[in-house]
Amino acid sequence: MKKVPALTIAIPAYNEAGSIEKVVMEALAAAKNLASDFEILVVNDGSTDGTGITVDTLASKNQHIRVIHHPKNQGFSGAIKSCYKQAKKDLIFLLPADGQIAASDCKLFLKKIEEADVVVGYRKNNPEPWVRRLNSKVFHTLYRTLFGVRLREISTSILWRKKVLDSINITAIPGSALIEPEVVYKAWKAGFRFAEVAIPYYPRTSGKAKGSNPFMILVTIRELLRLWWEQRILQKK
Repeated sequence: MKKVPALTIAIPAYNEAGSIEKVVMEALAAAKNLASDFEILVVNDGSTDGTGITVDTLASKNQHIRVIHHPKNQGFSGAIKSCYKQAKKDLIFLLPADGQIAASDCKLFLKKIEEADVVVGYRKNNPEPWVRRLNSKVFHTLYRTLFGVRLREISTSILWRKKVLDSINITAIPGSALIEPEVVYKAWKAGFRFAEVAIPYYPRTSGKAKGSNPFMILVTIRELLRLWWEQRILQKK
């Protein structure tokens, strides 16, 4: 596969000390193979378990690794917003810090980027507990119903052209998980080209899942309805 000119692999991380070094080093190896110019951007979202120390040590040894620290945890939306706003390269690949998606599978996304502005991954398999699988199914069904975005999933990994993200005003608040529903819908509405790709999904080997916090789920649903009202109802009046 021909290398792309410039790539950011962006990794939001909160209390992932057990996996973050392996994920960052795998991202570094993948980026070397896939891009002529690249950076590994890690957003340490107020971790309290040594994640920040680990990524600072890695960055001190390699100029391609760049770290941003949030003094306090800002949740999914806060961490991912920093990934998107601070990334410097023309292509931005969002990679979870928990190791459930292999950095090397970025190549699957890059194979489709010539025909698209956004490439969205969906899981071939889902080893998560049934409660998390049910939460995901309910969320994606609600999202498709409210916004008409016909994608299988929007919350695993995704590859963006930087120009798309730069064109979007992100309103998702810290503490919610609204950011991906928001940026995907606004890019969809603006007419940017989308492609989907099936990816392997691996069991978590360390740390704790963050997506099942009841308060975060309630805040996200509230914010999802706010976005729907603003984008789909008020703009029609």
